[in-house]
Amino acid sequence: MNDNVHITNLPDLLEIQRSSFCWFLSEGLAHELAKFSSIFDLTGNLELRVYGHEYRLKKPKFTTSKAKERNITYSVKLYVSIEIIAKSTTSFSNLVGKQKVLIGEIPLMTNKGTFIINGCERIIVNQLIRSPGVYFKKEKKKNQLHSIYSGTVITRRGSWLTFELDSDELDLDLIWVRIDKKYKIPINLFLAALDLTNEEIYQTVKNSEFLINSIINIKEVKNKSTEFLALTKVRELIHSRILNPKYYDLGEVGRVKINKKLDLNLALSVRTLTAQDILKIIDYLIDIRFYNGEVDDIDSLINRRVRCVGEFLQMQVRVGLNRLERNISEKLTNCNINLLRVNTFVN
Repeated sequence: MNDNVHITNLPDLLEIQRSSFCWFLSEGLAHELAKFSSIFDLTGNLELRVYGHEYRLKKPKFTTSKAKERNITYSVKLYVSIEIIAKSTTSFSNLVGKQKVLIGEIPLMTNKGTFIINGCERIIVNQLIRSPGVYFKKEKKKNQLHSIYSGTVITRRGSWLTFELDSDELDLDLIWVRIDKKYKIPINLFLAALDLTNEEIYQTVKNSEFLINSIINIKEVKNKSTEFLALTKVRELIHSRILNPKYYDLGEVGRVKINKKLDLNLALSVRTLTAQDILKIIDYLIDIRFYNGEVDDIDSLINRRVRCVGEFLQMQVRVGLNRLERNISEKLTNCNINLLRVNTFVN
């Protein structure tokens, strides 16, 4: 016999699924409901106030075996407290008092890590995805001798932002910003839309001379007559997509990785990009261009993370609440105040 044989017990391979679902019920769901707080009609006079922190989950009506026999979904009902308030120029008046309302059902995970949907057992497979953070790379254009240097900010939720340092056909070094690979914005307009002063910019950026030259080069190749109109659009785009915590979230992991990469010390509660982040990204990009700064391997497992079942469910709850918010806002606008009922808005 071989004396070096070791016998060990297999780990519980379903524990990651169960723990992720428990996280969703205790934290992920509460986080989404906390942001689902007040809904106004289009005039701003009626408010449907949602007390998301007071949510309750009702036990399933049937067991797993009964759900399979009856071809129904094994789920829990989600209740939240809601009231309707009328807002005038001088005061608030409570039209409908606080009451608990059913806003939906959430499939409940079984002990085997499965879900029973219409009597059939289903599973949710984990995904291996890019971890939130900022990643830098260097690549060459086709049929071109020079390289493009880029830094991409990957978010947990929201638009991806890419900073590009490129040379055009006149060998002018230019810096651009792309939002979702759709909008290409010159760096001077992007920084102007952040309402930063020249002093704030050039004190933070070590390679300020290069940045100044890049801005001058961009102004030479762009038509100045469209600059004001573009600035207005860029400012609206940034404030709605990048600086709005409702639609943009780096996540705690993203904030940690950005702090570490750019040598920052921002609080983990800061989940949106700040002006300091953006200026440091530009500085790092210029470092790669001139001082052989490190680039990242996006395919390395160090830069990947596992997206589990709890996060998938949190994303779907967010989508459902956003749809519900739009529907309620439209109904509040068209409703008869004398016939107000909470159940007419939430179904």
